[in-house]
Amino acid sequence: MTGYLRAAALLGVLIILMPSISPAKEITRTVPVTEDFYKGSGDLGDGPKARPSLEYAFKIFDIDGQMEVCGLKVLTSGNKNRILSNVLREGAVRVDGKSIIRNLNYFAYGKPNKPLVGQLANCKDTGKPVPTDGASISVYFRKGRYTE
Repeated sequence: MTGYLRAAALLGVLIILMPSISPAKEITRTVPVTEDFYKGSGDLGDGPKARPSLEYAFKIFDIDGQMEVCGLKVLTSGNKNRILSNVLREGAVRVDGKSIIRNLNYFAYGKPNKPLVGQLANCKDTGKPVPTDGASISVYFRKGRYTE
């Protein structure tokens, strides 16, 4: 077999195997944001330069006893997607102070100047059991590391 044919055969095998080589946590579904989603907002970073603002909505669903986190993000001012990506990459959803899912870049992009309710949120399965009633649930964003 020539080098070209070997390369073509190897490429064929890789293409066949690709569907089984995928990230463990993919978007499981999209759902509309409803009034019972937790909603928050804030400025992206600290410092003398003005930063764009972020609004977000998220909710934890019980899917067969496992937590699924659904989220939406909206950049409400400026055009700083790189900063937003950095902020969300280091973000996490926490239950009782422990991160259950990190890197919130999977949150769906929402439309600015529109209500969050009614826009679509992306969801991911965490593989973690649903917390007991009364658990503290929060979104965490690391501060002070984001520059233009």
